[in-house]
Amino acid sequence: MCQSRKQWMCLSGPTAALVAILLTDMGGINAQPATVPQKTGGRAPEILALVFCGGTPEDQVSITYSRFASAEEAQRDVTELARRGVWQTNGMAVTANPAKDETSVSFQSPSVVVSESGVPPLSPFIETWRRYDYLRIIFVVPKSFSPKIAWSKYSDEYLDIEFDRVGSTLTFDVFLREHDFDRVTIPLEGESNPAAQRKFGRHRGELLLLVALVLAVASAGIVAIATVVILSRRQRRQREEPSRRRNG
Repeated sequence: MCQSRKQWMCLSGPTAALVAILLTDMGGINAQPATVPQKTGGRAPEILALVFCGGTPEDQVSITYSRFASAEEAQRDVTELARRGVWQTNGMAVTANPAKDETSVSFQSPSVVVSESGVPPLSPFIETWRRYDYLRIIFVVPKSFSPKIAWSKYSDEYLDIEFDRVGSTLTFDVFLREHDFDRVTIPLEGESNPAAQRKFGRHRGELLLLVALVLAVASAGIVAIATVVILSRRQRRQREEPSRRRNG
């Protein structure tokens, strides 16, 4: 099994070429991430997805399994990934070696990452390999790519994500707590905790209702006071009326 540093070195073919480019971008085989994900517990990701874009007409994609998966399983996964991402699977190559307990698959497709969007496509990878607990998705983007990511950590009812950037390399460590879903939407430009946002929204709604009630009570109080003042003035006028007539 490919573990830690060996996991990079046991690849071959198009996958090795992609990893070589990635390692060059990251500063070599000994390059360390800026931050180590807290939830890994020192274990390697079960699925390692690498996407290199900007250097060729087609983006290069490589998937490495931390355990042996049959060629048929790897092909099914990539077909599902392409369906969800609306991508092509040009030049697909699968390396499945049960003796070494390793499997990798690579392919090329135009516009896996749309540079102008600033948003890397996380959801297709997460949805395809949602049966696993720990995924690492790495995008190597051109310098012109300006990622629009508003958080370093994200959580919802299904998963937790930790994001790290080193130069033009964007790394997403995805930890799945639930697997029973089909689609997932990751608001890269939005709140890092939608559950907290929903909670805040509920509290804000309750606050607005309370304010409305206070205003209503206050308004009712003002009306009551105004009514008392008006009635008092009428009574005073009624008492003063006979006195004015006598004096007249």
